Amino acid sequence: MKTIYVIVCNLFFLFFTVNAQQTAKSITASNGELIGFLEARPDNYGKQKHPLIIFLHGIDERGNGTTDLAKVAKNGIPKITKAQSLKFKGKSFVVLSPQLDKKYGAWENFYIDEMLKYAETLHIDTSRIYLTGISLGGGGVWNYASIRVANAEKFAALIPVCGVCYYDYKNIINLAKASTPVWAFVGAADKTVNPLCTLQAVDAINANKPVHKAKKTIYNGVGHNSWDRAYDITHKVQNPNVYEWMLQFKSAIKKSMP
Repeated sequence: MKTIYVIVCNLFFLFFTVNAQQTAKSITASNGELIGFLEARPDNYGKQKHPLIIFLHGIDERGNGTTDLAKVAKNGIPKITKAQSLKFKGKSFVVLSPQLDKKYGAWENFYIDEMLKYAETLHIDTSRIYLTGISLGGGGVWNYASIRVANAEKFAALIPVCGVCYYDYKNIINLAKASTPVWAFVGAADKTVNPLCTLQAVDAINANKPVHKAKKTIYNGVGHNSWDRAYDITHKVQNPNVYEWMLQFKSAIKKSMP
């Protein structure tokens, strides 16, 4: 009986994993560094030009890109895509979730650049590429996209969640100049990352009169984990949910990335 139970469990695990189609991948960056990442493909991959989400994890999920890679799926979008595809409004998302090496205390921009390059090999809609991240990764979103207008213009929308403050505040104006939509999330009771990191960035964008006013959602009574609510796939937390909101926006198609 025990043998049968093990076989059944293993068959269930195999079906579950294949159905979710989230796999471990790696590439060598142009600077010679290994980048391990999780790639989630929807069940109908290749039957349409898929929108793409690039997800940046938090500080605790850093690792070597190989044996540590499962840590990336502990929180946020790759946790969801372990179990199911993201399908909304007739569109199904591809998700790339790189793992930051432990030697770095903040997201290095080459990780995002390399994911954009790798994305050129995939069946994606290059006008629908979205950048999001949590905590350290949320700071990575703010930082990468605000360095220059051209960086922000690579994305159809930006979704920083409880992002840290390591961006340069004076560069936030570039997000307004790029007219890239932003929806930022934070918990009002966050004791790990000061909510001001999110609020001051959104206010700085809106002070510069962007085409799309930056949105901010503040969850009262919620601490650092605002990502479970931000990435909720239902309409219990917000309507439209964040994925439906993303799909409203397209960027100018770029022939070459980054």
